[in-house]
Formats: sequence, C-alpha cells, structure tokens
Amino acid sequence: MPQSVRVSPLLIGAFLALYLIWGSTYLVIRIGVESWPPLMMAGVRFLIAGCLMYGFLRFRGVPAPTWRAWT
Repeated sequence: MPQSVRVSPLLIGAFLALYLIWGSTYLVIRIGVESWPPLMMAGVRFLIAGCLMYGFLRFRGVPAPTWRAWT
C-alpha cells in the first residue's frame, strides 16, 4: 500500500508563484510587442531580472560588489 505524502505549503506556494510568473509572460509579451521596440523590451526584462537577482543575493547575505571588482 502506498503511504500518504504530506505536501508542504512552501512547495504549493512555489508552484503557485511559478504558475503566475510563467503564465503572465505571454500577456506581457503580447502587450510589449504592441507598444515597445524589441530591444527596449529585452532591456527592460534584463533590468528587472538583474534587480531581482541583486535583491535576492543581498537578502541572502552576499556582499555588494565593490567598484574595484567592476573594473
């Protein structure tokens, strides 16, 4: 007999976030294609992704890069 498996609320939340983010992609692309040039749309996507990654890493305790590290 198979044992019952408890599903974590964190796992359900992660799947819900994945569903919302992935599903909204097509809506944003549809709106973006009608109103923005392709390079601007790509630039905005990379800017948003970079800001989210920077915020996540700072939240995890990774120090910000110094000016010397950028050169």
